[in-house]
This record gives sequence, C-alpha cells and structure tokens, in this order.
Amino acid sequence: MKKIHNQLFLFMLMLTGLLSCVNHSENSKYTNLSGDYLGQLEPQDVPQLFAPDLISTANYEGTPAFSSDGKELYYTFGDPSQTYMSIVFMKQVNGKWTKPETCSFSGRTSFNDKNPFISPDNHRMYFASKRPINDTSDVNDNYDIWYVERSESDWTNPVRLDTIINTTDDEDCPSVSNSETLYYSANYKSGIGSYDIYYSKFVNNKYSKPVLLDTIINSTLRENYATISPDEDFLLYSSNKYKKGEFGHKLYVSFFNKEDANWTIPAIFDLNIQSDNWDYAPRLSHDNKYIFFSSYRSDWMKPFNSRKPSYEELMWLTKNPVNGGSDIYWVDAKIIEELKPKRRI
Repeated sequence: MKKIHNQLFLFMLMLTGLLSCVNHSENSKYTNLSGDYLGQLEPQDVPQLFAPDLISTANYEGTPAFSSDGKELYYTFGDPSQTYMSIVFMKQVNGKWTKPETCSFSGRTSFNDKNPFISPDNHRMYFASKRPINDTSDVNDNYDIWYVERSESDWTNPVRLDTIINTTDDEDCPSVSNSETLYYSANYKSGIGSYDIYYSKFVNNKYSKPVLLDTIINSTLRENYATISPDEDFLLYSSNKYKKGEFGHKLYVSFFNKEDANWTIPAIFDLNIQSDNWDYAPRLSHDNKYIFFSSYRSDWMKPFNSRKPSYEELMWLTKNPVNGGSDIYWVDAKIIEELKPKRRI
C-alpha cells in the first residue's frame, strides 16, 4: 500500500512539473508584448493574420474589441468546433500586455458568450450569450444580447436587454454608435432572410422597437455581424449573397447618404483580399485605422491538396492557425474610403 502511495505521489509530482513547464512556455510568449496592437507589425493593403500564435491560434478566435484608449483587448475564444465559446481579454499593465484571461462574467462551460463590443464612450460592453435569463431558468436555446458596465475595478454583473430586443429567436452581433443606437443581427420570423440586420434607437434611457434595414442591405439570404461606425455614416457587415453563398460569406460596406436619408448600395470588399472561404465579422479598430475580421482560411493546408501529408504535418496543422478554423485578420481601413461612392458635381 505504501508503495502505491509513493508511486501516486511521484506521478502527481511529475504531472505538476509537466503542467508547470507547459504554463511557463505558454506564459513566456506574452512577457515582452508592448505597444499599440500588442506591438504587431501593422498591415497595409493586404490582410495579415493578427498576432499569430498569440491571439490567432488553432482554436476559434473572432470579433476583437479594443477599449477606446487601445489598452484593453477583448475577443471571442472557443474550441475549434465552437462547442464552447467565451470572452477573454488582455490589457496593458505598466506598458506590457498581459496574457489572455477569461473575463470575470464569462467562461462558464454550460453556455456560450461571444461577440463583445465596447461602446464608444468605453462604459459598456455588449455581447451575445445563451446564458440563463435568470437564476431560476435553464440555459437558453437561443442567443440574447446582454451588457456589462465598468465598475471601479472590473465589470458589473451581466444585464439582459429587455424583450423589445430579446425574443425566443436569436439576437446576435451587437454594435453601438455614439448616439447609443444599437445595430444587431436576428433571425426573426418576420425578417427577410435567414438572418437580417436591425437597429434600435436609445430613447428615454431605453431601446425602442427595432427597425429592419431595408432590402438595400438585407436580402433573402444571410446578413449579419454588422458593425456601425461611431457617427453612423457607414455600416460594415458580412453576407453570403455573393453568388448565393457559393464561396461562403464576404465583407461589405454601405454608406449612409444624409441628403436622402438612405443607405447606399453595398460595396463588396476587393475579392483579391478575400478568401474562397468565410470572411466575416468585420470590426473597426478604436482609432478607425484598421478593419479586423474573422476568416476560415486554410492556406497552410493547400500544399496537401496535391500530396499526402505526413502524420507530423497533420499534427502541426492541428496546433497552428490558418488550418480552416476561425482566425483574426486585419487590414488598413483606407479600403473603406476607396469604396465610398464618388459624389456627383
């Protein structure tokens, strides 16, 4: 019996040591991160993988949201199959970026949290969740929109938007303008397609009845992951209406014409910078310099279309980004201005 106890003790000691080594190796990746955007080389006209092996990994990552000063980063993290999704964050402390941590209000494996968006005033974070509506209810079968507010040291407990927004259908992908107007996606049965984009104005300290954007934006297919610009002068979103979804989702932008109070016909981003897979969830950086988006690109798998990979190569693919899972990319936001309709003189 004593021998068994000794063997068990040695096994636990070895396991603790192994985990310590793994954690040390994992933590060491983040020890020297400093500067704007984690010190990453900033992109130009061609989208670049954002923070490979730091943010973009072999797992699911998407919808990054920076605080207004750029010193906090929140994003969706999950397993490759998206069975589990949570909101994680990094922040600058004494000029150095911390390693990713799960937000205090997120991380439960019994439900998913995703798609954080920080309001322009930096006071609220909106997100989508399947969490229970209250302490006595079961897990939701559908996504609702929730928010947390900044406290002195952290975030408050999550608050669910009321039933003028949240229903028994899915509400997802929230974003908010300077005037606190909420733009989001939903699969309401009264909509046009399988998912549509709506907006709701903030009036008398509450959200008003949602308005469906018309068919200039929405189609009989799927429009979602909308991000409204702070001044509501343009709308970024993704849709599968290009060739009826033959190549997955693509990125679009539409501009608001104040003269006739209408949205312009959406312009699709240059197909030379988009992939043949899903490019979706466009987000504007806090300083309006960059567009972040998510993509299921699998460029690193292409060499194996013509030859059989070795086991070691397959293992490498499962542990690295650009393997067909969702990763985060970024590109210079000047593309928005280039797609803006020219005014007639």
